Amino acid sequence: MRIVILLGTAAITLSFIVSIVANLPSSGRAVAARFLERTNSLPKQTEKPSEVTVNTLRDWITEGSTSGFSTAYAWKVIPLDFLFLISLGCFLGVGSSILASMTSWPAGFSKIPLWVWWCLPALYMLADACEDTLIMLFLNKPMTITTNSLDLLTQFRSIKIWTNVLATVQVFLLGLGSYVLK
Repeated sequence: MRIVILLGTAAITLSFIVSIVANLPSSGRAVAARFLERTNSLPKQTEKPSEVTVNTLRDWITEGSTSGFSTAYAWKVIPLDFLFLISLGCFLGVGSSILASMTSWPAGFSKIPLWVWWCLPALYMLADACEDTLIMLFLNKPMTITTNSLDLLTQFRSIKIWTNVLATVQVFLLGLGSYVLK
């Protein structure tokens, strides 16, 4: 049970640390918005956001006034995000496994192996790790940015979000079930 508390605390703490680092003045507005992980629009420093396309993203990465921002994104925010995804994913997986093992399941469900409860958290971690890896690649090698690779990034982002939501619901339902099915 201590590991669940430790992982949950790490995930919560890292979410604040990532936010603080992303919001440092040296990171810029686009990094603070973590636009590659959340939206399809690139916040500008002074104007309205523009759509993230091959050209706008390459320009943002290589433009002299924002190249320091892309470096901050790549080498300050993304490594912290890797730590966050590991702590959150492990929290969801370990929490699900522990709660499932504490539940007195009806006959048909009692034979479900504990690894099944790791599927959603593991898929979340894999999707988020792929997304972060692709972002690092983009930020360090802008020529790898293509229409297909941007589409792939969007797909990883969607999978990450939905598996995170489903894994969180899974933990909640297993927690509820562990009280109802004592």
